[in-house]
Amino acid sequence: MAFLLGGICSLYTLTYAGAGLLIWWLWQFHRHPAGLLLLGSAFGVGSLFFPLFPDVEVKEESIHINGRIISDRDKTPSAVNMLFREEQDEQLVQVVYLNDQDLDVPDSWKHGAYCSLTGSRTMPDQARNPGEFDYRRYLQKQGIAYQVILDSRSAMTCKGSSLLAPLIDWRHDVNTFMKQSLHPEGYPWLAALVLGDDKALDEETVSLFRRWNLSHILAISGLHIGLFMGAVYFLCYRSGWLTREHAQWVLILLIPIYGLVAGGAPSVIRASIMGTIALVIVKFKLKIAPTDLLALAALTMLIISPSIIHHLGFQFSFLVTFSIVLSRPLFTTLPSGVWQLVSLSLICQMAILPIQIKEFYQFNPLSLFANILFVPYFSLIVIPFMFVIFTVTLLYSPAGYFLSRLFVTVHQVVIELFTRWDATFQFLWNVGEISLPFIVLYYVGFFQFMRSWITQKLRQTFLFGLLSVCVLIAFSLKPYLSKYGQVTMLDIGQGDAFVIELPFRKGVIMIDAAGSPVYSDQLGENYVFTRIIEPFLRSRGITTIDGLILSHNDQDHSGSARQLIEAFDVSRVYTSPHFGRHHTLKKPEQLERSAHTFLSAGQTLTIAGYDFHVLHPAGSYGNANDNSLVLSAELGKLNWLFTGDISTEIEQHILKTHPRLKADVLKVSHHGSQTSTHERWVDHLNPQAGLISVGKNNRYGHPHRMVTSLLEEKKVFLFRTDRHGAVQYRFTTDSGTFQTFLPYNDSTK
Repeated sequence: MAFLLGGICSLYTLTYAGAGLLIWWLWQFHRHPAGLLLLGSAFGVGSLFFPLFPDVEVKEESIHINGRIISDRDKTPSAVNMLFREEQDEQLVQVVYLNDQDLDVPDSWKHGAYCSLTGSRTMPDQARNPGEFDYRRYLQKQGIAYQVILDSRSAMTCKGSSLLAPLIDWRHDVNTFMKQSLHPEGYPWLAALVLGDDKALDEETVSLFRRWNLSHILAISGLHIGLFMGAVYFLCYRSGWLTREHAQWVLILLIPIYGLVAGGAPSVIRASIMGTIALVIVKFKLKIAPTDLLALAALTMLIISPSIIHHLGFQFSFLVTFSIVLSRPLFTTLPSGVWQLVSLSLICQMAILPIQIKEFYQFNPLSLFANILFVPYFSLIVIPFMFVIFTVTLLYSPAGYFLSRLFVTVHQVVIELFTRWDATFQFLWNVGEISLPFIVLYYVGFFQFMRSWITQKLRQTFLFGLLSVCVLIAFSLKPYLSKYGQVTMLDIGQGDAFVIELPFRKGVIMIDAAGSPVYSDQLGENYVFTRIIEPFLRSRGITTIDGLILSHNDQDHSGSARQLIEAFDVSRVYTSPHFGRHHTLKKPEQLERSAHTFLSAGQTLTIAGYDFHVLHPAGSYGNANDNSLVLSAELGKLNWLFTGDISTEIEQHILKTHPRLKADVLKVSHHGSQTSTHERWVDHLNPQAGLISVGKNNRYGHPHRMVTSLLEEKKVFLFRTDRHGAVQYRFTTDSGTFQTFLPYNDSTK
């Protein structure tokens, strides 16, 4: 019932009614921790599976609209983003100004300004691979109907502003002042921990905290609001400046303002609302249960922005806070502050663990100890000191610089120790993209675990805690108990990357691992690996690759090999002897982790009982494409042929040396280029299906119309990544079926 309620609450049309029911449930069950925890977690988990907005195609065209800016400007070196409420239909629109030269935006682009703009209406492409971040869906979950791309600053003219605009401008000015006044390595921490702006923190630091489930430390939350309240109350009341009553009124006025100055993230808003309401309750001597206070905060946020229910920060914040509130009876029975800290950290992590795995596929079991060490350090030392530096810098900037330099001297030692800890104890448990039934089973065990712990039934506590862990272990073991294997042709754009998962997870083989296009500076060197290949492997629970086969040394076939070897346990790398000295295999420390074996025509590579026959090359043919490894294998009772980028000349040579060669599934060579896939080749192989890995609207014009026409004429069923996204073949030892990540549409042929 509670899970259904969580799902109902996530529907746009029933959000307010659902929130009202939430209040009623909390009122009825505030004496029953298990029921409340079930409700709180369902509220977050249900929203993951019930879409807020349908996936509606947006017609790309030039449009002119009027409306108001309803958000702060999110400025990066390459773009400026704003939320815009369109006047006519009151739709929420994301306005994007591509700011390649990092120019200042007009002063008139302020919160609440009424604007008239002309731009290109569009929407980002949806995810094209399993595990890939779906930016389109992300925008839709925020209630954004479409994007408008501005090609110049003059394309949008604005006038006026809201009452919040001066506060937002002051935040920008203060941020700039702090950046200019503080030590360069101290400013990013103050910006993140006081002003809620973590963009200045380097990606390596952010990744380090994320790997150890410490991202909550970098995000302003209830802890920061509590410290802010304590500091203001101390200055106003304890110093004798104001009476207790006046100090409370000052806090009631300042807490919402600080919440906005701190960036307005869901956790900040939740803490600000709860802090303000709690002060009102104290001041007017009202009686309200903490759970009802939490429900009131949730209802307030939903009324302001119904789509916030899909925000991970909202879900995590309320799940953790629910868990803490309902665990209060437990903390009174614990013997010391250390045990209370350990218990608090354990409860918070267990409360959000399934959602965390659902989104990020993995977690570090040792992160509990990292939280025990670093949460007190940041809570008792770093964050209070950041507030001191902030206040001192506003009063006298040279003193602020001195304090920030002192902080950096100590903090660098701590981060260095943390980095060494990370290198030594990085035991990531890659669970994969956990499914709904396992999430429900986990929470059943967790709720009973908490109920038994609170009632001091320690044996039951252990058993239910073990049950929760066993649910995750069972999901991790699913691939090893499944008779199904899978071949996935990833849509990585203009390049090849095939992942072969054998039945019962007896082995994982990759054939090629393309990198980012060399002609695209915007995507970045690691884009294809970090955004497509790695998320897919993590979502499948893959940590070990038994064989990485690189057909040849072009960027679009082996460009991600280095990152793959560094991030995963790659048992062995296979290339032809003519692969050449490629950057992905140069570093000795990488070769120590992944043995390197050469393959030549006539050899057979056997992995977990599956044979990959090497058909080519027997020698060097003068260029990388024609030196591509060509492999045949039987998967799911179908004969597969992987061809790299060979030309028609090599095709004819292979037919001469292997006159009986057949292929049910043909990986069309060189992305469908006209230099390959001769008619005699197709007639001889007689394939049923053709796989073409090719970039959407690529600059080379692949696949060539001559090639696709030939294959269609020969009744070959074509799968193309530019049209169908990732293509998967799910098989057993006897049979298999194809499926596409994007809907297959025969009319697109």
